[in-house]
Amino acid sequence: MPRDPDEMNTPPPLPPADAAVAAALARLAPAPARLDRDRLMFAAGAESRRNVIRLWQFAAGILTAVGLAAGLLYAQSLARDVPAATAPR
Repeated sequence: MPRDPDEMNTPPPLPPADAAVAAALARLAPAPARLDRDRLMFAAGAESRRNVIRLWQFAAGILTAVGLAAGLLYAQSLARDVPAATAPR
């Protein structure tokens, strides 16, 4: 067992065939990333909020329809000739 700590983690020498493969792999450069991290994160955030936005749009549409129906019913009630209530004799 070596006494020098730097030599303790030294790998054993490679056979010549493996050394040639290791040298060829060492010369390879990684391909550039095709993903834009910022665009990906923005798209993920937008997609996660889409359901919530649709829910609010649906709720606003329902409330608009209810308000419109209430306004029409109120306008119809004003247009009718409702006889005035008379006091009993």
